Amino acid sequence: MADAHKPTTFRRYSAAVRHRALRDFQWSRDMLVGLGLGISSLLLQARWTLITVQDWRAHWGRWVLSIAIPYIAIVVPHLVWRFVEARWRVYQELEARYRSETDSLTASLAASEQNSALLREHLSKRNWPENRPRITFDRWGQQAGPNGVLRQEAGFYLTNHGETALEITLESFTLGPDKWEGEQLSSIESKQKGFMKVERTTFVYGNMQRWNLLDGFAVAKKHEQKVRVRYRDFNNSWYRSTAVLKCAPNFGSVEVGPTTQEPLGSS
Repeated sequence: MADAHKPTTFRRYSAAVRHRALRDFQWSRDMLVGLGLGISSLLLQARWTLITVQDWRAHWGRWVLSIAIPYIAIVVPHLVWRFVEARWRVYQELEARYRSETDSLTASLAASEQNSALLREHLSKRNWPENRPRITFDRWGQQAGPNGVLRQEAGFYLTNHGETALEITLESFTLGPDKWEGEQLSSIESKQKGFMKVERTTFVYGNMQRWNLLDGFAVAKKHEQKVRVRYRDFNNSWYRSTAVLKCAPNFGSVEVGPTTQEPLGSS
């Protein structure tokens, strides 16, 4: 086969075809040896006058051909077929080598890209800025109107302890068969509070149970649920705040555990 590090010239290709055609050619080689032995035996017969001199002188060529033709009739067509097939075999082997090397390079490239992405994410997480937004979950409750009157809508009260947070989005969660989603807040200014309405999307609008998180816990037969919000700063660096909700049915309330924050990298 042609060296993978050198171009396949006509001479190298011809040598590869010849090598492929003569590979595993033992039985044909044995036939050629048998042909040589047969001709040698014929010559010995003529030498020792086992064949009459007149007959040998008149027909020596036919004597030789009578031994050679059966071998030639088998070996030559077989050689022609092997050389014709060898061109296709060489192409197959070159194609297989090309596919193997391409797959290997593709796998190496994918692994390198994955490692690069992990490294970028790792560096992004290690180098997150000090002057970043920091959102915490304060509590779950009904939304307060302008005059302090509570509305039927409920959700999370949030506080931003850091710089301005943008595109605050609740990661939807499920309680039993119901999916809960929150409205996206465009921003919460630095050191300010915000309210995010959260509702059960499987209930029609106007159903008071749409905002009843206690009922959601009861239906799901759970007592805890993680909640997460994602948000970014003005540099398009993203963060996630996570807290654990704990259902207290005896007190008719939902308690919010401590908030933790993690960086998510840049977009």
